[in-house]
Amino acid sequence: CSRKPLWQSSFMLSVPKMKLRLALNSCCCPTYNRTRVGSTHMGDTPGSLRILGRVASVSCDWQGTCSHMPANMGSVCRCVVKIWRKPGCRLVLAAVFSACLGVLASRMFIGSVAVVEGKSMMPNYPPGIHLYAAPISTPLERGDVVLLDDGNDDYAVKRIVGLPGETVQVWRGCVFINRKLLVEPYLPAHTYTFPVERERRGATFILGEDEYFVLGDNRSISADSRSYGPVHRHRIKKRVPMPQDFVCAYFGHYTLPEPGGTVIRPLDQHPAGPSPF
Repeated sequence: CSRKPLWQSSFMLSVPKMKLRLALNSCCCPTYNRTRVGSTHMGDTPGSLRILGRVASVSCDWQGTCSHMPANMGSVCRCVVKIWRKPGCRLVLAAVFSACLGVLASRMFIGSVAVVEGKSMMPNYPPGIHLYAAPISTPLERGDVVLLDDGNDDYAVKRIVGLPGETVQVWRGCVFINRKLLVEPYLPAHTYTFPVERERRGATFILGEDEYFVLGDNRSISADSRSYGPVHRHRIKKRVPMPQDFVCAYFGHYTLPEPGGTVIRPLDQHPAGPSPF
């Protein structure tokens, strides 16, 4: 871009029913300038031209040509510049931006506190208890308590029971994973898991890739994967850290009966102890 002033150069600006000869007192680059056209004064803001009480706006590109732009854009620019020149306004804007950035970073990388509403996770998580929910940085495991998006306004608190690629079967009050009985020591004694339709003897759920089967600890009233199906990984938002004395679920020594059978049968080979998962 040439920096040579164009004092002697001029061009014609076409306005409806009139022509004005404008003399440029600046270079081809769009810089801060002041221009006079006869007795008409060019404002302090580049590109603002007042003609007979009306405002005709022009803007210069890097080739020195002019194009029309909305007249109110100049007012907006002047207002922004005036605000930005005040140190106090810059300080307030910086504080607001820092606060918003801090809140966003804390939710994404630090965690948040959630308040439990409802009774679907009783007795382990009664209503009104505060939970610390941390971002998920490691693979999800069976027994993890998570916050997930179940389609309602607030996140739901559920426990992961089935992992991707597994087959979950609910039969006669028990949960089976790949036909093996799942023992859940974190549940109260005599807790039974039934399908949503009580008249059905059992229900089978085949989990796809990145799909999880979640249940509430209060199985009799919880709305979980038994009603809305497996949950995809992107719907699981955060995880609640487990206490130090938490006992994981493990597979028992029994398996589902063959089709047509009515009694669960023991496995052929009994391991020395429970196999935690």
